[in-house]
Amino acid sequence: MRLMGKQLLMLVGDGVDRLELEKIKMGFEEEDAAVLVTSPLQYLTVETAENGRRGEDLPLDIPFDALEGLEFDGLIIPDGILSTEMLRRELRVIDLISRFHEQGKPIFASGNAVQLLYDSRVLSHHVVVREGTPLSDFLDQAVSVLLDAPAKYRIYRPSI
Repeated sequence: MRLMGKQLLMLVGDGVDRLELEKIKMGFEEEDAAVLVTSPLQYLTVETAENGRRGEDLPLDIPFDALEGLEFDGLIIPDGILSTEMLRRELRVIDLISRFHEQGKPIFASGNAVQLLYDSRVLSHHVVVREGTPLSDFLDQAVSVLLDAPAKYRIYRPSI
């Protein structure tokens, strides 16, 4: 219940890792954060990937074009090779990540999604990346950043 009243945006594309997305979303929701899923795709769902195969379609909570004027406390970008590559081609995605960074809002990226941080030239102590660390450590660190407490774990600062 530490994140009650916090609203987070989860950015995904076709090929997002379904299991990781669900675990990350559930982890934040267990702390009472509201997590809204969006994608720059023109559809109401995205295709997920599971163990290298196509998974279930995931419904979006909010269209990308409806984000203007909404306030979020942080941005989450889950892992997925195909998802990351699709998102990297979208200038609107790079702009969104840059806006979160410029506003000093935390960005949480997992696995291949780190490439989006490089593309966005995001350098901040508000960036938390999961690269081989246990999901529970990643979530603990993310919650600490959202609560403005010093994080106990490594915070990733990409060198550009």
